[in-house]
Amino acid sequence: MKSTSDRPSAMEKNRRVDESPRGDLAKPTFEARCREALVLWLRWNESYEHVTEVMCQPGKSQEQLERHMDQMDALRRQAVAISRELFDQAG
Repeated sequence: MKSTSDRPSAMEKNRRVDESPRGDLAKPTFEARCREALVLWLRWNESYEHVTEVMCQPGKSQEQLERHMDQMDALRRQAVAISRELFDQAG
């Protein structure tokens, strides 16, 4: 399996999902929310690939793996919530 460390991660490329300036009270555009959802799914996928790679390596810390899986699950829950919201808006 190709190491994900050989290429810039989706997380690094898309650290800031919506670069357009806006006030704290401004509602993000549909397009910005779509982009955010896609970035979250890409980050989740990257994390999934990393976890499956680490699971196959002997001697890796179980605690570190569990922590990474918890972070991956948080990404998934956030991406699902935004995706559902977008589907509802698209009607």
